[in-house]
Amino acid sequence: MIMENSSAKRGDELIERLSKKLDSNSRNSIQGDLTGLYLHPEWWAVRSIPGLSVKHFDTLRDFIIYRYPWGLGWTMRVAEAFILPELPEIWQAIQRDVPAAAKHGGKNKYNSDEVDNVNFIKGGNAQEYKIRRLKRDAPALADKVIKGEMSANAAFIKAGLGRKKITIEPTVEGYTKSIQKNLNNDQIHILKSKLP
Repeated sequence: MIMENSSAKRGDELIERLSKKLDSNSRNSIQGDLTGLYLHPEWWAVRSIPGLSVKHFDTLRDFIIYRYPWGLGWTMRVAEAFILPELPEIWQAIQRDVPAAAKHGGKNKYNSDEVDNVNFIKGGNAQEYKIRRLKRDAPALADKVIKGEMSANAAFIKAGLGRKKITIEPTVEGYTKSIQKNLNNDQIHILKSKLP
């Protein structure tokens, strides 16, 4: 990569270090490097790699998840593990950059004004997916998640977008404890009537 000044060179060195194997021993230097990236968007906003294409990034989040050598090539889970515990303000900024989920529906011959299916983002239980959905369907709860006041899962359930999931030990005692903890008396009565 052709560098014009020492600041840009420092940015390239930092990006290369962050793209290498991560482990708990490198946590302190990673946090310093991430703070540098956060404070100096000029280091990552435009990445020009000799012999390869130029990539433009609008957000630090986009840069972090884009493949190396243009970006860091991290998953959001890796980013969360290294950023959230020590740099919560940077993590909040990254979460604010998560776009809202696309509108419901798809473009077809009957409703050509709707969003194209290509813009749909697959679901799942990943935190980023839940934040996307919350931004679209329950923005106030999305803000609480981003500020760390509520978990993405709790907000998702509160918004009516998901159901509470429980783990049950597959024993009579496990089922009994789970039923007593999670069902009210009316639900227990209905359950009893459905058992053989």
